[in-house]
Amino acid sequence: MTSSSEDGEEELDSLSERQFERLQNSLKEYGEDDIIEREKIGDNLDEIEKEELYKLSDGDASELISFYITTSALIEQESILIINAYVFDFGSNGRGSIEFLEQNLNQHDREAMLYHLGLIDSGLKGELSRVRRKRNDLAHSSDHGIIEDISRLQNDIKRAKEAKDQLKEIGREVELELLIDDPEKNS
Repeated sequence: MTSSSEDGEEELDSLSERQFERLQNSLKEYGEDDIIEREKIGDNLDEIEKEELYKLSDGDASELISFYITTSALIEQESILIINAYVFDFGSNGRGSIEFLEQNLNQHDREAMLYHLGLIDSGLKGELSRVRRKRNDLAHSSDHGIIEDISRLQNDIKRAKEAKDQLKEIGREVELELLIDDPEKNS
């Protein structure tokens, strides 16, 4: 029997997977008709350059932000669960370990902790950081529907999904390893 938090995490993961699929399918449809031209200041302040960018539909731009917010939330939750299991013995040595990790460590700190504990390597740490930065950039940008390169965006989305999936697999491994070491936790 699963807890309501596990059900919620599964629903969020399912949502992230659907968002990923919709974005990948939708982004395949963009072409030259979706290119806009925008002026920008050149290397010299007195130069105006033109750049060609893709304009995402409002629906795709919203889906993109939603995907990164959902994926980041899953990464944050998984990071907390891994640290709770590994450091706090699933919270059995005291109450509030999850709350402590949520309230006292930001995601950057959690990623550093996972890395320094040897649970993730520098490559995954960099990918998790990349997802977090991309989410922040999109959430705080007024023109999040303007994209330089569709194929790079598709690759970024794929990398975000793979980082989330890799962290989730590490979480399963940590939990399994700890349960094997202490079979009483399995009951």
